[in-house]
Amino acid sequence: MAQDEAREFQSVSIHEMMEIQSDLSGLTLGPSPAATADAVDDALERLDAEIFKLPLHETAVYLKALSHHSDVVDRDFRLSFLERDNFDARLAAQRIAGYWSLKWDVFGEDKCFLPMNLSEGGALEDDFEVLKESFFEIVLPRRDAQGRAILYLDGKLWHLPNISSKQVLRGIFYVYHTVCQDPDTRRRGAVILGNYKGAKGAGLDSFDTNVFCLGGRFMQVVPLRVRSFHVCHPSAFMNYAFFPILKFFLGRELRLRLRTHYGSDESVLKSLEAYGMPSDVLPMSAGGSLDYDVRTWFTEQLFAEKQPLSESQANGQASAGISECDVEEPPKKRAASSRSRNTNNQSNDNCVPLPALVASAAQSTPASTNQKKRSSSKRGKGERRGRGKPSDPRMSKAIAIKQAKTSVSLYCALVAGGFVF
Repeated sequence: MAQDEAREFQSVSIHEMMEIQSDLSGLTLGPSPAATADAVDDALERLDAEIFKLPLHETAVYLKALSHHSDVVDRDFRLSFLERDNFDARLAAQRIAGYWSLKWDVFGEDKCFLPMNLSEGGALEDDFEVLKESFFEIVLPRRDAQGRAILYLDGKLWHLPNISSKQVLRGIFYVYHTVCQDPDTRRRGAVILGNYKGAKGAGLDSFDTNVFCLGGRFMQVVPLRVRSFHVCHPSAFMNYAFFPILKFFLGRELRLRLRTHYGSDESVLKSLEAYGMPSDVLPMSAGGSLDYDVRTWFTEQLFAEKQPLSESQANGQASAGISECDVEEPPKKRAASSRSRNTNNQSNDNCVPLPALVASAAQSTPASTNQKKRSSSKRGKGERRGRGKPSDPRMSKAIAIKQAKTSVSLYCALVAGGFVF
């Protein structure tokens, strides 16, 4: 293992080494969001086009999430994947498809498309009590000196037997989903601080390999830049038995940004302060002065979810991707409502996602085809039929999409219609 790490470190280029040092020191703020709304719209269109290029088995869960009007249609959520990959639409499409495939494996079909909430009706409603008492990772209320969020992991809580592996993974999804809601955090990134003082290695047998395997997959698809991973007070058992497994599943990018802190409480706190984490931002369990723990964090999250929207939040729902276009309608009324929106409320047209237009176009195409058949059957015996070949159903679908939303590029409309380039 040590030889593998040495070879990996030797393979690091000078440019990559500078990036690692910048992430560790907090000098890197990450990619800036697109300057204008038009640039963001163009990036989101390119993301749609790249998603349609992926094999269906990779995007099946993502497309199903769209049909359920889940938070995946939220503009800010999709933009987070573009920001994570420097607005590279191809990489962002692969990441968002992998995110939803993993979420299906962790939450199952019955909870995969529910809101990521702890409150009633949320995907983690049944897990709240267990997570509050037995989970091990939270977001600290204070940031580091560089303004980055701190994800705090309490190693002592890894060994409580009354939490299942799937609940652990759902808790990880929730914590990262929460921190990704902040645009500034997505731009600056986050750091992970693991405190293993007093952790008992004998309890590791209560977690199966799924936690490591699926947790490693999660770190590859989450739309958040983890700038560094700091491990404090690891025991000898942790070094030889636990960390080799952890490093394997972390992936190369995060593995090269892993730093370990040994020694007394004072020496560890001094070491962390050199990386921008003074004692006043750390919880008491890590030797800091902050009175904060897992139970407090989950209780605050549940309380925040149950609070009604303020007037300013209600007025700003459109900018957050919440609009009447996201509300599920009865199937019989959906087509008529869509037509009325296009004619009477064109200002809301921009919030209709492209996959929703694909679905509406698919619903309208059979009706128009039947109408043509009925009109053709009424022709007299001597009347001449129209010239030309029958229209390509893919082109008809693409035209319907383009007519329904003129801002969609021709390329995206053709791809959505079924053309392969």
